[in-house]
Amino acid sequence: MIKSLSPEELSQLPVEKLPDHIPLDLIDSLPAGTASLLDDLIFQHQSLVVSSRTDLGDFLGTRAIKAYDLSMRSAESTPAYELQRSLELLRRKNSERASPIVLSQVMDQLETMERLGGNVCDVRDDFLRIIDARKVLRSKRPQDPTVGRMVEEADKNLARQGETNCLLLSRYYAERCGLGVLIMQAYHKSYQHHVSAHRDLSDRLASLRLELDSAVSTDRSAGVLGHESIYVSKLREEIRSIFKKLRSLEVPLDETQLTKWLDIVFDFSLYRRSKPHYEQILETAENNLTGLMQSYFNTRDRREGGEAIDHDHFNAVSPEKIDDYFMKSEAFVRGYFHQKQLEMSTHACIPASDRLYAFKRLQSRLLGSMKPA
Repeated sequence: MIKSLSPEELSQLPVEKLPDHIPLDLIDSLPAGTASLLDDLIFQHQSLVVSSRTDLGDFLGTRAIKAYDLSMRSAESTPAYELQRSLELLRRKNSERASPIVLSQVMDQLETMERLGGNVCDVRDDFLRIIDARKVLRSKRPQDPTVGRMVEEADKNLARQGETNCLLLSRYYAERCGLGVLIMQAYHKSYQHHVSAHRDLSDRLASLRLELDSAVSTDRSAGVLGHESIYVSKLREEIRSIFKKLRSLEVPLDETQLTKWLDIVFDFSLYRRSKPHYEQILETAENNLTGLMQSYFNTRDRREGGEAIDHDHFNAVSPEKIDDYFMKSEAFVRGYFHQKQLEMSTHACIPASDRLYAFKRLQSRLLGSMKPA
């Protein structure tokens, strides 16, 4: 608007109507006469702000001044601006990559998102400061109408800043969770391949053992004593080879990875109501997470419980062992949620009742998925 005004029109503009922050590049782009006039108006405006701020301090005290200053800061000086700028840079960089995006690129993107964790904490902390500042301003009842209008405008500014923070946090957690879903799906596919390979090798092993028993029996019937036939030796060699392959088939999951995915899904679950389509993203994420946790704990329990392959047989897991390993799985989940409960207050953007609902909902679902069939 300022650019469109003539020097005469600009000189008639009420000083108090000027914005609190006018970019320097805007001033530099104006004709010399207009720029000089605008400089004078800015000086008058700043003098008015200083005077008003002093009046506010006289009426309401030091804490109110700090709250007022917080409300008057420029967007560029807020933690939200830094996080938003980083997200935009990341989105622009990702859009320049060739399609389709491969898993390694998705993992790189998620790693970059995780490095923004410090910025995210700054935005959450800033929201807490905004809440405190609004409480200070709302606790005041100035008799002077001018001071009252200043307090009201400052409160509105803080409300807008808080809304910006919350929307930005929900966007961060949604984009982070979306990347996590892609990676979890890839891990689930890898795990299914692992299970399929394990099953095929186990079936082949069982078949070879039957062949070996039959061949050994045939040798005995034929009176072959003191040494094995070439056929029996080959069977034993192939069996030993399969044992080695089975032992090398480790599940591509560990508790550190599960905890990372839990963080991603849990944090986003708190913000799922920010936009309608977030519920669908969360459901997909929860389905993938519960599937991977079932896969991990079931495989770990079988391995620790004695179903690992030995040279003689597959040992069945007793009901007592199943209960024991379910308790270990349950302890892992409950331990995780106990820790997260201590951190929930930092997500002040979300009403306490919504936080508690999201907490109980996800915990209940994960514990239910751990129960043995």
